[in-house]
Amino acid sequence: MRAETESKTVSAMRPHSSATLVLSLSLVVAFACCVTSLHSAPLDRGQRLLKEKKYELAVEELRRAVLLEPGNDLAHNELGAALSWQGHHEEAIDEFQKAINCANSGGLDHSITYLNLLKSSRASGRLQEALKAGDASLQIRGTADAYRERGQVHYELGNLRQAATDWDAATTLGGKEFADLAISAASALFEAGAYAEATDRSQRLASSGNKDARWLLAKSCLAQGKVPSATDLYESLAREYSGVPSGVLVRDVVKGSPAAVAGLRAGDVIIAIDGQTVEDVRFLSEYVSKTSPGNLLQLKVAKKGRISEVGVKAGANPEAKGSLGVLVQYNRGEVDAFFRLGQCCYFGGDYQRAYDLFAKADNQRWEIKRWSAMCLAKLGRREEAESSGLGTVGLFLQPGFTIKEMNLEGVFVSDVIPKTTAAAAGVKRGDVILGIGDSATGKLHDILDSISHSKPGSRVNLWLARDRHILRVACEVMSRVDLWKQPADIFLSGQRDWLASRRSGLDQEPRVAAHCISGENVQPGLADAIPRLLLNAFQQAGRWSVATDEETEFWAAKDKLSSADVDRVKQDHFNYAGFLRADTLLLGRLRTVGSGVVLELEVFDAKTKTRQQTLTKEFADTDVSTIVRGLQEIAAQIKPGKDEKGKSQ
Repeated sequence: MRAETESKTVSAMRPHSSATLVLSLSLVVAFACCVTSLHSAPLDRGQRLLKEKKYELAVEELRRAVLLEPGNDLAHNELGAALSWQGHHEEAIDEFQKAINCANSGGLDHSITYLNLLKSSRASGRLQEALKAGDASLQIRGTADAYRERGQVHYELGNLRQAATDWDAATTLGGKEFADLAISAASALFEAGAYAEATDRSQRLASSGNKDARWLLAKSCLAQGKVPSATDLYESLAREYSGVPSGVLVRDVVKGSPAAVAGLRAGDVIIAIDGQTVEDVRFLSEYVSKTSPGNLLQLKVAKKGRISEVGVKAGANPEAKGSLGVLVQYNRGEVDAFFRLGQCCYFGGDYQRAYDLFAKADNQRWEIKRWSAMCLAKLGRREEAESSGLGTVGLFLQPGFTIKEMNLEGVFVSDVIPKTTAAAAGVKRGDVILGIGDSATGKLHDILDSISHSKPGSRVNLWLARDRHILRVACEVMSRVDLWKQPADIFLSGQRDWLASRRSGLDQEPRVAAHCISGENVQPGLADAIPRLLLNAFQQAGRWSVATDEETEFWAAKDKLSSADVDRVKQDHFNYAGFLRADTLLLGRLRTVGSGVVLELEVFDAKTKTRQQTLTKEFADTDVSTIVRGLQEIAAQIKPGKDEKGKSQ
């Protein structure tokens, strides 16, 4: 009876036990699904927001995703993409690197991650890293997009033939979607000086109806000295493009951007900004980026053949610089056709017609004004020519170049014409012009105007930055008429990146950097002069080889700083001294005492940032001879960390 009862009890319990087990398993599965859902939800939301172009919200969600799954390569890649769209390229690079280091947990094709890394590295100016990323992407999978992007990096590095090769590959793989790269490849060959190849390619493309190819074909003919053929082509283009505005074409407008609010639309052409002619995309970009967000910009815009004035309030990009929120490209128009046709007439010997065409084009543009001056010189109107600007030193220049390590802005020398006065003076491609003469301006038009209005035969002093040095180079001014003798002369310049042309090796001379800040009521210019005079005192004492006329390894800031800024200044100049690979940093402070000044000089080991000495020198007056004698005494007291052979003393 007992056994029977137990049997019944057990059998009665079995169904209950099975139900409990099933319920427990269901709860475990449900919990696992819940955890998976919690992990995937931020990633899914982030991806959706990324597609909707809501980048700020996408970044928030994707940051949660990488916190929940730090080893998920897809989450890191998507976060990098969102940051990149916001302009935070350095952070994006870190995320792409993390994605690459993950073990494919999200099933991501890493050729895409390497491609994203290429784009952010390129946007940050890290071109060699971008090139390596492009190579890695193509090793995994050879896509048209990867060839296109790597070709762009090669182009910016000045590897023009390699750029053309990559763009050819992209065109072959990508079909119609990448067809525009065919003309880009031909243009790269033209810039590399392969005019015959560029002519053949552009001729084939022009015969298939490519309008851009006709412009390149005409330019290639002119570069090869085929003036009659080039003239015929430009005559045709001048007729076809009569009335077409030259400027910057708006390809797309960001929704809700300042440009959209002001009524700009795709297809509009920006002709001028604040009364200044927009000569190219770079000019527009530089002008807008230097405008404080909120300031009103007055644009002259061509809308479907009608010219109107449009006021646009500058917005802000991620770097807090001015932005309009438009995607643009250069729009060739009648100005370009008249200008090139005028050049053909000039080389054909018809100087009067060339002059008339330049006037018809837009002789307020800097380059057209100079060609007009050359025509005047050829027509015997020499005084008019010189007043219009006939001087040159033989440089191709690009505006708006920033040397981040030195916190300096200037004009980039993209090429030096052989056998010119600049070449003879030692100016090199990759130099950055910081100023000219007594002017510290780094603006392109100021530098060009100063040179062009200098009389041929006179001399100008250029201040250059090169390989951690600041140089002063004297150049004789020559006449542009003597420079542009052959049509090919005007097409010598290719795109180059300064970082690619910097030498990697540094000499082993001991180095010193100097800077001086001034308090209130100190004689203007004295803080600028002190570092120069102090380094000259070292030079004369024979202690260190620190400064010559050609190489001066310091930069004296132009601004006057109060003592409250000293810590910031120290850090800035430690960074600068590190950029120079300096052994010692001299940081001085000036203050007035009666009719004289007191110089408090701190001597730092530039590498360890430790203070080695503190010296004080009082000058009874600010006469130059008094200052020089006092600085020579200071130079004798400073203990150098290295001798001239780089050995510690």
